[in-house]
Amino acid sequence: MTLPAERTRAVTHARQLLLILARGEPISISGLVQSAAYAVLQHFPRDVDIAASAASLPRLWAFPKSSHPKHSFFTPLGLEPQIHQVPVPTEAEFHRFVEERLNRCNARRKRAATELRQIKELHMPVWNIAPVAEEPSVTLRSWRIFQTNDGSRHFVGEDARDGSGRVSSEIVVFDCERLRGTTVSGRVYQLVDCTGLSLQADYVWERWCSVNGVESSTDVSSEVSAGAEVAAAPQSKAND
Repeated sequence: MTLPAERTRAVTHARQLLLILARGEPISISGLVQSAAYAVLQHFPRDVDIAASAASLPRLWAFPKSSHPKHSFFTPLGLEPQIHQVPVPTEAEFHRFVEERLNRCNARRKRAATELRQIKELHMPVWNIAPVAEEPSVTLRSWRIFQTNDGSRHFVGEDARDGSGRVSSEIVVFDCERLRGTTVSGRVYQLVDCTGLSLQADYVWERWCSVNGVESSTDVSSEVSAGAEVAAAPQSKAND
């Protein structure tokens, strides 16, 4: 349904378009004239609209002779216009079209996710860290504490020495006042500053969860740092 404002705008835009064409100004963008004409025709007055205007304002408008396309001003003499009927799809065809588009979108989304993962693996590799005997303690910044779906909790953050991402094995003891904890491997983690986000740490945590079959995890940093007790678990998934 065309609103009066849209109809008026179409007429004024049509006049502007005709003025541009009459001046013979060069148009470098392919298809621009066709697009502008199509936009104007969407709400351009039809014969019935002109007839209604002529009935109200006979001194301004005249009744159109016919609404048949062959009598149109834009139809060349001796040529019958070709009227293309757009087929209306059935309900089944419409649903099939929507399903195909959704499948294409999902396929593109999967490809994008795969490419992003490959880029991360190329530029952000994950490696094993030194044994506890060689590295008995680690200082983490931009740290967080995550709890997995099986209840184990882990330190996740950046190594204060080089900024690399670190994920600990399961926490067995945590002093919320000193922000120091010990994991099941025996390594001591000292947390500095306050909790924060880290792309490197998040990436390592994501890879760690994937390798160890973790389905879901929750950030419990605020709960633990406020003094909640970290319960020990009988077995860890991986050594830190």
